[in-house]
This record gives sequence, C-alpha cells and structure tokens, in this order.
Amino acid sequence: MRKFNFLLIILLTTNFSFSQSRSADSLRLAISMATAEHKVALLLEVNQVNFAWKGKDMVDSTYYFLKQAYDLSTKIGYDKGKSFSARRLSEWAQSWGKNCALALLYAKEAMTIAEKVKDDTLLAQAYFRYAGAVQCADPEMNFGEAINTLKKAAAACKSAGDKQAEGQAYWTICSMLSGKGNYDDGFDYCQNALALTKASAKPNKGTTADDFWGHQLVEFSLLNIASLYVAAGDNETATDYMKQSIAYQKEMTACCPLDDAVAGLYIKMNQADAALNNLSTWPQKHRNSFYYKQLKGQGLLLKKDYKEAIELFTDALPEVKKTNKFHSYSKLLIDMGNAYAGVKNYTAALQSASEGVKEADQYEIRPYQLEGYKILSEIYRALNNNKAAYEYLEKYTKLKELILNNQLYWRLNNYK
Repeated sequence: MRKFNFLLIILLTTNFSFSQSRSADSLRLAISMATAEHKVALLLEVNQVNFAWKGKDMVDSTYYFLKQAYDLSTKIGYDKGKSFSARRLSEWAQSWGKNCALALLYAKEAMTIAEKVKDDTLLAQAYFRYAGAVQCADPEMNFGEAINTLKKAAAACKSAGDKQAEGQAYWTICSMLSGKGNYDDGFDYCQNALALTKASAKPNKGTTADDFWGHQLVEFSLLNIASLYVAAGDNETATDYMKQSIAYQKEMTACCPLDDAVAGLYIKMNQADAALNNLSTWPQKHRNSFYYKQLKGQGLLLKKDYKEAIELFTDALPEVKKTNKFHSYSKLLIDMGNAYAGVKNYTAALQSASEGVKEADQYEIRPYQLEGYKILSEIYRALNNNKAAYEYLEKYTKLKELILNNQLYWRLNNYK
C-alpha cells in the first residue's frame, strides 16, 4: 500500500541516470584508474545498491563520493558534472542530512550552472530539485516560486523530449494547486498531466523502476481528475475516473493499491459505506496507522457515529500533529469539531474547529476553510450566537462561489 494524498506525495526528483550501475569491486578498480570527466561519472555512479551500505554508512559514504565528484568537477572545470553533483548533494542534504539551508544552496548552484550550460535534461533535473529545496522546511514556503520553477522544469522536459518527466511536472503542479482549492488554475495542468503520462507509459508492466513510476503517474493523474469532479459535485464522472485508476493499477502495479486515496475520494463523495468497505480490506499491520484511523473516523462521521469517530480522531491526533502532511492536522481538528457538535459538546466542538480553521486560514487551504466555516456557523447557531453564525455562513458562501465558479463547471463539462 502506498501512502498517497492529492496534495499528495510531492515527489520532486526525477529518474534521470548519469551512468549505469556495476558491482562494487569493478567500480572501485575503475575509480582508482580513471581521471577527469570519466572519474566524475564513476564517482556519481556509486550508490547504496552496488555497495550494499546501510544506516550511517550509507549516509556518510554517499556524501563522501558525491563530494569527491563535486570537488573534482570544480577543479577541472567540468560544469555538467558539477551541476549534477550539486543536485545530488542537495538531495542528500534534504533527505539524509536534514539540512534545508545546505540543500537550497546546492540546488541553487545546480540550477545556475545548468542554465549556463543550456542542457535541457540537466536543466530539468536542476529545476525539479530546486522546487523541492525551496519548500524543504515547510511545504507552504515559497509556494509560488516552487510552482514557477516546476513550470520551467516542464518546459525543459518538453525541449528534451521527455514526456514522462514533463507529465510529472504538470502532475505536481496540478496536485499543489488543486490541493489548495485552486481548481480552475490547476485544471489545465491536471489535464496535461494525464495526457502526457498516458502517452509516455509503457504498454506493458515494464521491468524498471522508471517503468513502474510511469504507470503510477497515470494512476495519480486519473485520481487528480476524479478529485476535480468531486469538488464540482459531479460524483458520477469522478467515480468513472476513479474506477479507471483502480483498473489500471490492478493491471500495471498490482503490488501497490492506492487504497487511502480511493477511501478518501469515497469520503469526499459522502459514500461512507464504500469508504468503510475499502478500509475493511486493509492489512492488519496498517490499521494502527494514523491515516487509517483518520480515514475511518471520517467515514464514521458521515454515518453520524460520532462517539467512535471522536475516539479514532483522538487516537490519531498526536501523530497527525507531529507529521501534519498536507495539513492533515487542520482537517482532523475540523472533523473533530464536527463530531463533538454531533454529541452536543459545543465547547469542545468550538475549540477544535476554531483551531483547525486557524491553520486553514493561515495557509489558505480553501477546501478546509470551506468545511470549517460551515461547521463553525452551525456550532455558533447551536450556541445561540447568531451574529457569529451569520458571519461564518457568509464567509462560507463567498468562498464557495470563488472556488466553484461557472468557468470551472464549463471546463469540466467540456472535458468529459
């Protein structure tokens, strides 16, 4: 089971390869004999697979060889090798070193060199990496800059003739924009992502990790289109795209069903039984996960089983707060407020919903703002605070009109 969310899983690296992998012994020998650009290429080939590193050895050794490649490239003036090394060092700093400042420094250098070299593939790699680095510390940081950099990545991929990477760039932009409720802005990117990922995917399962990822991009893109139709209230078309994704996944990536994404779509379509049936098929080892508890709580909330929903939300809360991926903490608090209102504990309901809306407002997560305003209006009405109830109802109405405008309905209707 692959964890997935429509703000989804923002994977800002691509499967470009500098050289082919070989055994550790032959690679060590080749490195000892090589010079100049050839040695840089060999140093960049070193990875945890051919050397079977684990734990701290993998972290330290990966950095050691990448830094050697970077330093040698600098010494001999090999710009392409230096850009590639800097990009890989940025990935290391972000993923293993947990040093966002260093990740951004290397990413910026990789991008600057790639722009000077004017190599489309190198540019695409550098833009993808920079888009990830500018949001390293917080996915809400530099949102606009990340989007613009991904657009540059898409253009470079197009020039390089890499449809899969171009589709990945559009899929990421689509996910980021639609996740914030900017459905109209994201529509073209969602549409282009689906067209490109379908066109570039292998007609069969394929044999490489790149083939597998290409198929998953198709599945993710279909689900993003489904989510647009859910937002517009067209559950019939949304279900059709969701079923296409499920059928494609069963054929091409049978190992990794997107159960959480499917359950989440059912919940958004207010199909509680379908969501709970999906969750009932999950392996036991996943049922203690916070995202399982949050999804099941949402399903039970739809069925007005408020007490059990509160128990699940409360159990999931510490881990959700700790990770807060895609602002799931905001969503959980708003759902808790809804559940507490269901059992008429309006004090707890107001506290939870208000805190959830505060974060949604701070980061302009419009789908959660919309839910939160509606729930807060209902809570205040129950508390006989008609002024506050009306204010939140008015905020809800205005935001809904902004998100779901006539142009979006027209575009979605024509896309069918």
